[in-house]
Amino acid sequence: MENLDRLSCWTNAAVTHAAAIKRFISDFIRRHAFREEIAQLERAGSLDTILDDLGMTRWEMNRIARNYPEADRLLPTMAYHRGVDLEKLDPHSLYALRHECSLCDAHRACRRWLSGGATTADVSFCPNAKLFGALQNSEPTF
Repeated sequence: MENLDRLSCWTNAAVTHAAAIKRFISDFIRRHAFREEIAQLERAGSLDTILDDLGMTRWEMNRIARNYPEADRLLPTMAYHRGVDLEKLDPHSLYALRHECSLCDAHRACRRWLSGGATTADVSFCPNAKLFGALQNSEPTF
């Protein structure tokens, strides 16, 4: 029985690690494709015009490319734990949350907080913390 429990533990760990590796590879491929699109715009000479139209800098574009697609996964989970329903937000607030998350350099802290069950109220690492506080529809689900 003990060997069976040990095998089950190892199997669960292997499945978890395999899923993480699969997500890492998928993210790498998607990020590479996104960066290639940016490079094509650069080669065509239209990147700066598009960035100007969007009101973005090259620094912001590079940061967004670096955080893509992880920010798209972290934001909805963080919003849920902070008591904010993204589907009910006005477009300006949703854009502000997405923009900050895309530029954020604390994704590791965010992942750690979320994987720890989001059991503390301390989200000081999050650049959206104040906006989440202002937008809360209910008490955070800790």
